[in-house]
Amino acid sequence: YLDDIIIVLDSTLNSQSWLLKAQSGSSIASIAKRLDANLKDEGRVKLVELVLANISGRTFLGKERFVEALAALSSKASSMELTNRLIEAVLRECRKDEDIYKTKVLKSLGDILGKLEEENRFEDVYNIVWPLLDKQANSSKDEDSVSNEERNKEKVTLINLKEVVCETLGKSWPSTKALNSLETQKKYQLIVLKKLGECLKVNTRP
Repeated sequence: YLDDIIIVLDSTLNSQSWLLKAQSGSSIASIAKRLDANLKDEGRVKLVELVLANISGRTFLGKERFVEALAALSSKASSMELTNRLIEAVLRECRKDEDIYKTKVLKSLGDILGKLEEENRFEDVYNIVWPLLDKQANSSKDEDSVSNEERNKEKVTLINLKEVVCETLGKSWPSTKALNSLETQKKYQLIVLKKLGECLKVNTRP
């Protein structure tokens, strides 16, 4: 029934309902996880193309499920062209401003790059996440206008984001299987180790 399901998903992804779009993304992720190795290349390509056709544009509640679907669909068996498009789409989403959304999509990016060991996208990840490790809560707000509850909520959100940044840096670190991996490792290893050493001193246990 996969082809029939894809036809339904194509319709619901074009719905005016953001909730229905999000549920459709969740369904695609579930299909990929349930079928796993039994998902044939033809079906995987159709599902990836379906997500890629709908992932661009504004952020909405539940949109991270599209990125989670791409993470579940990513595979070493996919063509280089499709893999590149998938990664580029996720990188674009990781550049969005909203911290809670960024936290969720960065985690999926780490899962993708951890799985695709032949991909060297560390520099792209570095450029996106590096400023976040020095980001401070309430940096752009008047302290007097922010309640304690709002301040604590923002701090927790920022801590969660920084935790995922550290995780994503590790998962995206280029393996020796990746193109130009040694050059990337030499360029960034001391910078990354120094910063992670600083994080050990000032941040939460996770």
